[in-house]
Amino acid sequence: MQVEITDLSSSGEGVGHVDGMAVFVDGALPGEWVELKDLFKKKRFAKAQLGKVVEASCDRVKPACPLFGTCGGCQIMHLDYKAQLRFKRSRVQEALRRIGGFDVEVEVCLPSPRQLGYRNKIHLHSGGFYKKHSHEIVKVDHCYIHNEIGQRVLPSVKGAKEAIIKTSFADEQVMRVVNGVADRQAIYETLGDLRFEIGPRDFFQINPEQALNLYKIAIEFAGIQKDDHILDAYCGVGCLALFASKVAKSVHGIESGRQAIVRAKKNAELNGIKNVTFECGHVERSDLTCDVLFINPPRGGLADGVIDKINARRCVYISCDPATLARDLKKLSGYRLIKAQPLDMFPQTVHVETVCLLTLTP
Repeated sequence: MQVEITDLSSSGEGVGHVDGMAVFVDGALPGEWVELKDLFKKKRFAKAQLGKVVEASCDRVKPACPLFGTCGGCQIMHLDYKAQLRFKRSRVQEALRRIGGFDVEVEVCLPSPRQLGYRNKIHLHSGGFYKKHSHEIVKVDHCYIHNEIGQRVLPSVKGAKEAIIKTSFADEQVMRVVNGVADRQAIYETLGDLRFEIGPRDFFQINPEQALNLYKIAIEFAGIQKDDHILDAYCGVGCLALFASKVAKSVHGIESGRQAIVRAKKNAELNGIKNVTFECGHVERSDLTCDVLFINPPRGGLADGVIDKINARRCVYISCDPATLARDLKKLSGYRLIKAQPLDMFPQTVHVETVCLLTLTP
């Protein structure tokens, strides 16, 4: 059976139609005619394996990694990078329109400084990554989106049941966490003119060069005045809070992870910043009254009760999931969505980061 692929799903599968039913085909791209095999129909949609590309898309490229299609780490490495950026902008635009009911024009997706070798961290299980749609291990000798510095130590952890490799781009430091035991207490990364200490379990943006662009855009959107009091919800190890401290009167960060707050305080001290405070607590139980609110929740979006507590002149919402972003923004009834800027933090994957500016409705 031959099918025309007309769209790309949020998980990176090609979408066609069989007998009026949507069929999802892993590895197929929009604009292609493909042969299907192993068609499996469900109630509302169908899935099929890609048998053969009969007519290829002009956006199809040869994947850099020979494990593409088997390893579950990258979903769209077969798509030209400019087309990846268009797809990610479209993902955000469609989620905001369909889920949120917004008619805002989403900005062009900001490309990553690196398309390969951008990751500062990988997580290995028995010397490999999980196969697509399973917990079967795909052995890995080289990860093409992992940085070259970290790649050099990959052979030393391949025998471990579980291993994490973390790398500092600025200092070329590498940390190995093997079966839960780290070989050093911390590494240090530089973003702009700020230094950050990162521990074995600390969250840090995996694409540090693009992370700097993310923080610059968030600060620009915030429009901070010199007398403003800023609140950074879900502040992590304090990156955005410390950048905001340069232009605000005061900044307060809230994070539920106790170790992250310890690290955030160390990072403020490391940079000699005095106008920032950090609190270990739950955002949904906190007073969110401030001049500008930065809010950067986990992939699942805002916890219940957070929206009712928001009381700020401007909100900058940073999200790694367009669906939960649109859902949460729709609930912020007292605010107007001004603009949305997607950034490609994760080239070769379907994931996209988005920064949104919201102001109080007049």
